[in-house]
Amino acid sequence: MRKLLISIVVVMLSAGPVLCGEGEAPWWKQQKLRVMWGQWAHAREDKSKPFHDGDLPRELFRNVAQAGGTVFVEHRGGCKPNHARHAHAFGMKYFATQYVSGLSGVARKMENKRWCVTREGGHNSGPAWFPCPLFEPAYEQWIVEPHLDGLREGLIDGIHFDWEPYGGRDEAGICFCNDCFSSFPEFKQREEELPEKLKRFAWLAKHNLIEAYEENFSKRRIEMFTRIRETLQAANSDLLFSSYDMIFSDFSQAMNTPDTPFV
Repeated sequence: MRKLLISIVVVMLSAGPVLCGEGEAPWWKQQKLRVMWGQWAHAREDKSKPFHDGDLPRELFRNVAQAGGTVFVEHRGGCKPNHARHAHAFGMKYFATQYVSGLSGVARKMENKRWCVTREGGHNSGPAWFPCPLFEPAYEQWIVEPHLDGLREGLIDGIHFDWEPYGGRDEAGICFCNDCFSSFPEFKQREEELPEKLKRFAWLAKHNLIEAYEENFSKRRIEMFTRIRETLQAANSDLLFSSYDMIFSDFSQAMNTPDTPFV
C-alpha cells in the first residue's frame, strides 16, 4: 500500500475528561489535544491545480488519525469542506487556517479602506500595506466571512491563525490615523484641533500620554476581537481559536474565555 510521508508540526495540550455542569464536557476536555499542522499539499493527488488548492487524499486523514492526531489543521485556504468531512470521519476535529498576510489583500479590495498611520506620520512601506488595526470591517472580512458557512454546516471546530511576519508582512502596529487619534479620550476631552499626522506622536510625548494612548488602543482592540469572537461563536458555541507565533496579545486575550480556552 502506498504510504504518504508528511512533515508535520505537533502541539500537545493535555486535557482530562472532566465533566462541566450537568451536560457532557466539551470536546477539548474529553481528550488530549494532539494538533497536527503541516504542509499537507505535498500529498495532494490532483497536481493540475495550484499547490494549495488541490484536495488531499482521504487516506492522509486516516494516517494522521492513526498517528495519534486528534485535531487536523488546514495548511492554507481557510476551510476546505472535503478536508473537514474526512477529518471528522476519522474522529478528528477540524481547524481552518488564516494567515496574517491575507489581511492586507482583504483591505486592498475594500472601497472605503482605512490604512494605518505610523508614529512617523506615514503609511506602511513596501508591497504589504495593512489597514488600521482598529478598522473592524477589514477584520470581519478576513476572519468572519470566510468561516460562517463552514460553522453553520458543522464543518469547523476551530480557527488557527498564523501571525508570522513573512517578508516583513505583519499587522500594522500602533496606529495614529484620524479615527484612532481623535477617539483617544485624553485628546478628545481637550477639544483641540487634530494635529498633523507627523506631529501626533510628539503631541502624546509632550503631554506624557504615550502609555495611556497605547493602553486605550489595546483596550479597543480587545473589544473588537471580542465582538468578532462572539459573532463566530454564535454559529458554533464550542468554537476554539489557536495561533502560531503569538503567545500573549490583544487577540489571545479576546479569544480566551473560561468556557473556550485559547490554544
